[in-house]
Amino acid sequence: MPQHPQYSNSVEKNLEDLYSLLNELEKFGFIHEELHQPIDSLMSNLNSEATARHVLANYPPSEKSSNEEDDEEDNFDDDWHPVPSVGDLWFYIEEDEKEQFIQDFRNVISLCMYENGFALADDNDTINRLIEMRDINYYQMHVRVELDLEAIKKFEDIERTPWFPEDVSPTRSGVYEVSRVDKNNLIFDGYASWNGKGWTWSRKLLKEAIAASKNKKDHSDWKSHCWRGFAEEVK
Repeated sequence: MPQHPQYSNSVEKNLEDLYSLLNELEKFGFIHEELHQPIDSLMSNLNSEATARHVLANYPPSEKSSNEEDDEEDNFDDDWHPVPSVGDLWFYIEEDEKEQFIQDFRNVISLCMYENGFALADDNDTINRLIEMRDINYYQMHVRVELDLEAIKKFEDIERTPWFPEDVSPTRSGVYEVSRVDKNNLIFDGYASWNGKGWTWSRKLLKEAIAASKNKKDHSDWKSHCWRGFAEEVK
């Protein structure tokens, strides 16, 4: 039985992760790079209103006078336009439709991987199949909190210090952004409190890290994090 998906509470991260998945599958030869074509086509058809907004913004209709119209034999379809990539289409999706867009993207990738993607894109019934697969309640049941979106937005314009290694302790007690190390890269992993002697475990939500900072028993002198703070005092 297939495992349930695990979506991030950040729709942007979900989009990035699904693209990364496609790139990894392509790199190891599980899929061909041309599979992007039917994926883009199906996603465009599933999101026709967003596609129309994309076309209007990027390929506005040309203005012609009646005497400039093409002859019948040289007629060119002015309505033709390239199919937008999933990444380009994303910018024209309404905010309240982005979770459904992510679920659609996941389902389209799955169908195109396990069936003939090009045949699916030419099959009118495929869109109906994908619409039947939509279940936003199921999506939301499998969302896990990975980022504190409220805190990130609130402090996005505040300058941070550089990242400090685990063997360097902060000079002041307080809550800091912490990271984990993946393939020698530092990846933001939430917030933790330093009380001058030890750290708490990291929390995804800033308010949970602040609550933990008030509990002396939650600090230990052996835990460590790579960390950074604000470059200026923030109230």
